[in-house]
Amino acid sequence: MSKDGSLMPSHLTKSLLEWMFPLLSSSLQKRRLTTCLTSSVSLNVKSFVSPSRLLVRVVSHLNQGLLDISDELVFEECPVKLKTQKTLLVRNIGDAPAKFTIQTEHPFSVNPKNASVEPGKSIQLNVEFIAKHIGSFHSNMIIQYDTGESVSVKLMGIADNINIRLEKNHVKMDNTWNNMLNTKIVKLINRSDKMVKFAWKLYPNEIEEEHYRQQKLLELHTEETTEIEAFHSRKPQYDMMDLSIFKRLYKVSVLILEQGA
Repeated sequence: MSKDGSLMPSHLTKSLLEWMFPLLSSSLQKRRLTTCLTSSVSLNVKSFVSPSRLLVRVVSHLNQGLLDISDELVFEECPVKLKTQKTLLVRNIGDAPAKFTIQTEHPFSVNPKNASVEPGKSIQLNVEFIAKHIGSFHSNMIIQYDTGESVSVKLMGIADNINIRLEKNHVKMDNTWNNMLNTKIVKLINRSDKMVKFAWKLYPNEIEEEHYRQQKLLELHTEETTEIEAFHSRKPQYDMMDLSIFKRLYKVSVLILEQGA
């Protein structure tokens, strides 16, 4: 028993502390104590090893839920903009129900975000990773117990472009007459093992596309303001029907831009 009156829990055996602190092996042979307490306890282990003194603080929690989960989860070489999922089978190795909530940050997510697991039972956690651009991503998955304690799981994901390409890098249209139609066939080849969705865009990435979208929205807003001012200053040239039609066209244009069409 230490000076603060605490006891060593029965499941903290001599072999565990010997593995952590080899210098304590001789003194621990005479200091093995057990307890029947049903609450969390702590222990100060003091070793007087000449010529210095070593103080080790050991904390044990009884009657508490505890999830057996890895401290790190890695997503390797995942396709950009495609969801990659890993399933963790997590077991409650404690002696009480484990009630918890989980917090993650983009581009990682988890389901379920909160649950309760009985002692000896297991639960599946589905962790997802989806990145909007290539690169390496790092974050933490925080598991918060209802007892107030929390643990952290390191998350890492690597996103890269998959092997999809055009058959030709450029397309040359044949000469044609005014008001006549000329077409060419473009082949898009997917050499990966993933099914992907695609759309034709003006710009190669979302940053440039968003810059273009904001610029067009500003131009539309300026155009709307100019037309409304013109309507109020020169009423004979406009009527309410013209202004109503223009406002509807403006709203449609804004909607198209916001949806990224």
